[in-house]
Amino acid sequence: MPTFSFRYGPKILIDPETSGFRPSPDWNYFGGFDSGKANPTAALVGCADFDGNIYILREYYLPGLSPKEHVPYLKQLNGFIGTQVFADPTIFYENQAQNDGTFKAISSLFAEEGIDNLGSAPERNELLGMERILEHWM
Repeated sequence: MPTFSFRYGPKILIDPETSGFRPSPDWNYFGGFDSGKANPTAALVGCADFDGNIYILREYYLPGLSPKEHVPYLKQLNGFIGTQVFADPTIFYENQAQNDGTFKAISSLFAEEGIDNLGSAPERNELLGMERILEHWM
């Protein structure tokens, strides 16, 4: 068992391949997304049971790719497509310069490639969205 699971006792690591664990289809499923250029792009798929326990089912963390290059990997992230994904609100501003002199939002660049389920997290606050989920694991 990894050492961090002992340091952070309330976190329980379950290997679905060896344990047979399967989350209920009736639980609340969600995704988190944070696009990065200088920093890695991160995505996750999770769910919450009826008692409020959060299960992180899948993660994606990869630096140095454009939105177009990330999309094939994100489409393979089981459950990412077709669920509500909370994203960093800054990706919805049209501030990415394009070759034709126009500007587009990062979310639009992903939507053009088929990732059209990104929604803005309610606030840009370290206790919300993906950072809240990641804090759960730290």
